[in-house]
Amino acid sequence: MSEFNDLSKENTDDIINTVAFKNFMENYTRTTSCPSIKLKAERKTTTVYNSKLGGTPYLPPDFEYPCNTDKDSDSEPLKLLAQLNFEELPKLNGFPSKGILQFYAACDDLYGANFDDWTEQTSFRVVYHKDIIKEESLLQTYSMDEAQNEEYFPFESEFLLTGELTSSPMSSGDFRFDKTFLDLYKQYIPTAAKNVYDLDEEIAEKVFNDLSQPGHRIGGYPFFTQSDPRDTDEYKNHTILLLQIDSEGSGKDEILWGDCGVANFFIKPEDLEKCIFSNVMYNWDCC
Repeated sequence: MSEFNDLSKENTDDIINTVAFKNFMENYTRTTSCPSIKLKAERKTTTVYNSKLGGTPYLPPDFEYPCNTDKDSDSEPLKLLAQLNFEELPKLNGFPSKGILQFYAACDDLYGANFDDWTEQTSFRVVYHKDIIKEESLLQTYSMDEAQNEEYFPFESEFLLTGELTSSPMSSGDFRFDKTFLDLYKQYIPTAAKNVYDLDEEIAEKVFNDLSQPGHRIGGYPFFTQSDPRDTDEYKNHTILLLQIDSEGSGKDEILWGDCGVANFFIKPEDLEKCIFSNVMYNWDCC
């Protein structure tokens, strides 16, 4: 690496355009890349079995519909936020290959999140149905008033979800990013920086833009408009991105979390392996 010893003294463009920086980015991508399912949301009518945002959920006959159990609520029914049918989606290592996973949330100004306890499932619920009943006539029927607290939900009606298997490096928003990035960066380009923000502003901006991971996805690395709430001892083991729902669209096709925010659900690897969804972490933030 001696030929790059003076890079820290060069200007930003010189560093960004060096073979050293290119090799670093290639190595960073190679060593941190993780598979995920990129989701596409389309305004289409869905069945009770489809992967989707909103709409009518799959309801087996013995299933008790989830209600808001927060002490300050009136036990109102939660609304289906998202449903994932793993038989319809690309196979993702570590995730179920069958069954339906549902995400319910309260129609309130926090969209069911509890910012004092990210895992308290009172105003939101994550439910897994392992074995799917294919005969629709045997299922429960349930209809929630679409207009019910519509202003307190991130979208109207329903969107069909389809998925594409992809792979991407650790995002710049992940709480592990700073250390992971700098440990490798220093092997290629000498720097005294103690965090990414200490790097030249243009380099930091390029890194954050190139390694941002917005959009809807299952697995992989998250995107935030603020910061990763898992950067604490209590939540640092919720390392798996179970689902990310971003803001997009306009008008009646708009999905909007507050002021153009994003929602994330995280789970511990050991819980996902056992299909235990009672300790899922739910967070959303906005600009």
